[in-house]
Amino acid sequence: MWTCFEIRSLNDLAVIDEDKFYFSNDRKYCYVMEILFRLPFGSVGFYNGNRAELLEEDLFIPNGLALSRDKKYVESAAIIHVRVRSPLPSNA
Repeated sequence: MWTCFEIRSLNDLAVIDEDKFYFSNDRKYCYVMEILFRLPFGSVGFYNGNRAELLEEDLFIPNGLALSRDKKYVESAAIIHVRVRSPLPSNA
């Protein structure tokens, strides 16, 4: 069984290649509590084919990813925060 603790509440994917993609986690623990108390436990990460790493954390329910045309940046909308723009990790 494959497990990855960085990918915990998958909300969206932005695929770069067959085994490389950005992902967003919309929550970390309890969705209702995070909304009720506006707890920013969401994140955006990158999977490089071997392992996943979180690029941005403490986001309030990130939802929706968009890649730049050159696929080096990803933008993510969040309910309270406007957006996150993360560069492609150096180990990609």
